[in-house]
Amino acid sequence: MDASVRRAALGMCAATIPRSSRGPRRIGFLGVDVFRLAPNGSSTGVLKVRGGIVEEIGIGDESLTKDHRAQTTFLNSFC
Repeated sequence: MDASVRRAALGMCAATIPRSSRGPRRIGFLGVDVFRLAPNGSSTGVLKVRGGIVEEIGIGDESLTKDHRAQTTFLNSFC
């Protein structure tokens, strides 16, 4: 996974996650949650942030997160 996502931990302040040239990139809001996505070869790292704190860390399939429109559809599928 991208180095910035690998260093993320639950409960960590999102502002302290190391930035790299590849991410994580803030993608959007679902309610009070903010999602950040980072490329990871054949997958995509997903961070769910609420109130500036990392609440969940996961992965998504690259084919479902290949561009902004696909990423939005992917994240909205969880609502």
